Amino acid sequence: MVKKEKTKNPKIYDSPTTPNLKVDLSNFITELVIIESAKKAGQRLVPKFWQLESWKEIYGFEVQAARNLLRVFPKHQELILRLVIHKQLNTFYYPKARFVVKKAIERKVTSDEAPEKKQPTNVDGLKTRSKTKIKNIFSELD
Repeated sequence: MVKKEKTKNPKIYDSPTTPNLKVDLSNFITELVIIESAKKAGQRLVPKFWQLESWKEIYGFEVQAARNLLRVFPKHQELILRLVIHKQLNTFYYPKARFVVKKAIERKVTSDEAPEKKQPTNVDGLKTRSKTKIKNIFSELD
C-alpha cells in the first residue's frame, strides 16, 4: 500500500524550550503559551518538559486544542501566531480561543476595509491642518 505524501509544506520552527529541536506551528504556539503560564506560576521549564508527568496532560490538551483551532482557521495561522506572541491568546480551549480569533479577524477585516482619510496638502506638498472654527466669545466678533 502506498502512503500518501502530504502536499502541504508546513512551516517548521525552532522549539523555544528545547535546543536543536524543530516543531510545527501547533507545538510552537503551545510551547509559547505554556512558557507564559509557567512564568506566572513561578516555574521554570526544562528541555522536553512535555515528557514530565506534571506537564504531559496539560501539554497534550493544549496541542490538540491548538491543532483544532488551526484547522478551523487555516487562512489565519499567522494571525493566531501574532495573538500568542502578543499574549492576547493564553489558551486554545474552544470557547475563549475561537472568540478571540474571530474578534481579531473582524478587527483586521474592518481595518482593511476602512478607507484612509487623506489630509489636504498645500502647493509645497506639506500637509495642512483643516480649519475648524472654535466657538468662543471672539468668534462672534467676526
